[in-house]
Amino acid sequence: MKLNHTFSILKPTVLRALLPAVMLLSSCEKVLDIDLKEAEPRVIIEANVSDQPGPYSVIITRSVSFNETNNFPTVNGAEVILSDNAGNSETLTETAPGVYKTAGFQGVPGRNYFLKIKANGQEYDAVSSMPQPIAIQELKVQKSTFGGDRLMPIIKFQDPPETGNYYRAFYIVNGKASNRLLYLDDDNHNGNIIEGNFFDPDIELKSGDVVTIVLQTINEKMYRFLREEDMSGSSQAASPANPTSHFSNNALGYFSTHGQTSATVTVP
Repeated sequence: MKLNHTFSILKPTVLRALLPAVMLLSSCEKVLDIDLKEAEPRVIIEANVSDQPGPYSVIITRSVSFNETNNFPTVNGAEVILSDNAGNSETLTETAPGVYKTAGFQGVPGRNYFLKIKANGQEYDAVSSMPQPIAIQELKVQKSTFGGDRLMPIIKFQDPPETGNYYRAFYIVNGKASNRLLYLDDDNHNGNIIEGNFFDPDIELKSGDVVTIVLQTINEKMYRFLREEDMSGSSQAASPANPTSHFSNNALGYFSTHGQTSATVTVP
């Protein structure tokens, strides 16, 4: 059975930094949009590990009170240790202010990962599991189902028979990524072939454009983080709040460990 689904589109975020396309293709890091409601500054951690060759990065900043400018100061000189349940461990190197990267660590699907950060006399911990990657069987471009002559990329992939699979995708045109993050679960179409449609009103494809779709398999905890971030700016949210953090000790942020595949096509 084949099911058609349009990936849910998060609200456009106010990006702290626009990641280079090469970084998006290698690790597909999401820039976190924090809308802090309280005045007390908190540590913000953005950590990504995939089954693709590294380096993987951990970005650590500190929030500012709501009445200050949205300029997040970096947290420098932290000790950042990444490990897995197979006995591998590495202390990351600070390659730029607040940016910590691995050198030889390799993510492997099916393993559990542990992140320990010590900064300014405090310790922050998180645990995350890495799902198996899912192959993109086909990527094509055709006229949008929303009507008109607008072109829209469509991927096809097989959802596993087990329930509880979650996906995040990146839509990249000519090396530039859409600023809308896309996510999907397998509710109501578990175990089926899924056709995922990508529609961004800010992107109008034309002949010769090179389209890349990066498909990540994420765990439920990361999926819920994205859902909560989406809802935080929705009119359905009774009381907007930051998404539930993956880290201990009152830090904000996420620890994403994901399998990843990609496909590329040139618009005819």
